Amino acid sequence: MQSKGQLILAFVVVSVIVVAAITVVYYGSESPPVTTQDNSCDSIVSKGLSYLTSGYTYVCGIGSALDGRLNITVHNYRFDQAKNIGFEPNPYEQLPLPDTVILLVNVTVENIGGGNATMGAGFQAAVLNGTSYAGATQTIANVSLPNLSPNQAIPDYLGRCGCIYLPPEGRANLWLLFYISFTSLTNSSIAQASAFKLQFLTYWEHGYGGSYLGYGAFSCRTTPCQDLRVEFIIAP
Repeated sequence: MQSKGQLILAFVVVSVIVVAAITVVYYGSESPPVTTQDNSCDSIVSKGLSYLTSGYTYVCGIGSALDGRLNITVHNYRFDQAKNIGFEPNPYEQLPLPDTVILLVNVTVENIGGGNATMGAGFQAAVLNGTSYAGATQTIANVSLPNLSPNQAIPDYLGRCGCIYLPPEGRANLWLLFYISFTSLTNSSIAQASAFKLQFLTYWEHGYGGSYLGYGAFSCRTTPCQDLRVEFIIAP
């Protein structure tokens, strides 16, 4: 028969084991976001390029990259002229000239982190023209893409917001649009662009979570928001 002291000691040991088990489960749920191919940044991005943003954490990959919140995949890309894309009139934006060369990048964005997110501006495209870089500027515009699959691009909501809402487990397959800069825009620009190459695509992830209010706005009162400085760098 166990003494009273032995019973107290056994209770204390069992309590410690239970508390330890609970602690492991709790902190396990708070593990840091998963990253992919962190060591590949050096091989994807040449040193000294302005595409690396100071003060950001880099998440790199070939074909796709994820950080535990978003998973971004680059499928393919193409160059075309504005007259073949079908930019729709919008009083808040100036339509590009018909011969303007546009880079279209097909991406899939998945929200895998359990919080709210939006996808809009924040992308950069590094386009190689031989050994130098051609200027590429992301644009948010209403366009018609009846001959492309997918036929969706990030829309411009009357100048208020260019964004696609991604709820938890949300997924969007879409085209990103970039203006390509030339010294002079002529009909031959599209022929020049046929030799261009997308070296990598970047995305700045600034915020995540909160309660979505619409038009890219979030409330952080009831659901916490995360203030992030993460840069995705994806080679196609």
